[in-house]
Amino acid sequence: MITREHLNIAATHLAFVISLALIASGAATDNGPLAAVGACLAFALLPGVILSRVRRHTRISRDSDEALRREGYRLCLEHCSRGLITPPNGDGTTNTTPDTPTVRRLHAVPAPRSAAQDEAPSRRTA
Repeated sequence: MITREHLNIAATHLAFVISLALIASGAATDNGPLAAVGACLAFALLPGVILSRVRRHTRISRDSDEALRREGYRLCLEHCSRGLITPPNGDGTTNTTPDTPTVRRLHAVPAPRSAAQDEAPSRRTA
């Protein structure tokens, strides 16, 4: 099935090849303006060609995406079965020994508020 991305790649590469042909024909016939037009087109189309090549090169197929997802899930199950991941208690502390690693809290994520913090007065009394 031909997608929009395939059409974009084909059109960009075709226009770039045409601009290179204009440069070659302008140089062969000593036609300076034709070669200049071809050179301007080639330089204008070069970022599009590079971008389409990079996108095509870095695209992940559905099969590799599914394989990466399965591998991540398998690693998660393996870490849980080994006891490498210990969930925190309700108060935010963890039951760990010095041999057991813990889950570190991300400081960018706000800590959940407890009921005691919600009932605290919002004003300070002197």
